[in-house]
Amino acid sequence: MLERGELSSWLGGLWHQPPDGLVLFGDRLEPAELQALFVLEDVRRAAVETMGKLPADALVTHAAAVVAKLEHAEWYVRYAAVETLGKLEPAALATHAPAVVAKLEHSDRDVRYAAVETLGKLEPAVLATHAPAVVAKLEDSDYGVRRAAV
Repeated sequence: MLERGELSSWLGGLWHQPPDGLVLFGDRLEPAELQALFVLEDVRRAAVETMGKLPADALVTHAAAVVAKLEHAEWYVRYAAVETLGKLEPAALATHAPAVVAKLEHSDRDVRYAAVETLGKLEPAVLATHAPAVVAKLEDSDYGVRRAAV
């Protein structure tokens, strides 16, 4: 039996991305099939991470499913969702920036760190609208989060 965290690594080793699409277990896997993985509790994080391997133009069409995982009960699924949203193009990310900003106050430092890093990928004009929330992370209890906010 795989331990927590091992499943993601195991699944990650089974996929590759050829120029024409995503392949998992040796077969072409469509983004809709990736979304179906969300129903299995043990593979939700792996599914979010795998969606992050999609080309940005494909990921944008499924960003709402990733945003929904920002409210998942497990912190590591929320972390994976923030990381995956960070792979969107800046214009697409801007649409979901308020949901990422909300994760700046998350209890887990890794989620807060990922949120700061993801917001740093926004265009300067968009980031400016969220600057007070990011600047507040300069006072975060975690050094890594404070450093990411610089």
